[in-house]
Amino acid sequence: MAAVDHGEAVRRLWDAVNAEGPQAMLRWLAPDYVRHGSDRDYDREEWVAVLAERNRAFPDNRSAVLDVLADGERIAYRWEAVGRHTGVYMRIPATGRVVRAEGITISRFENGLIAEEWASWNKTSVLHSLGILPIG
Repeated sequence: MAAVDHGEAVRRLWDAVNAEGPQAMLRWLAPDYVRHGSDRDYDREEWVAVLAERNRAFPDNRSAVLDVLADGERIAYRWEAVGRHTGVYMRIPATGRVVRAEGITISRFENGLIAEEWASWNKTSVLHSLGILPIG
């Protein structure tokens, strides 16, 4: 698969997750997939479970890929996710607030599937949007 196709694959992946739910992501993740997060690493089933938990708290959540930079088998993409907080998230009861999260993910493809990712997102702005953390 050419590098330019990887960006389109990531867009299709998130479109499918938006339409079908987190389980749709499994079609794009390699069996030995690893997601490196700021708190710990996740395998593919754990990562899908994290997304399912997020979707229970933000059932109208929609994620969008905003920018993609490709370099061979690796791509970096900037994304945002927006949804109304109607369920418990991070032990925070529903607030009814619309929350926007944004971040950057680097994905490494292998045989047309995402084998490994490194992700960084702005947790502070999410906590601020939930009314938990006042910001300046």
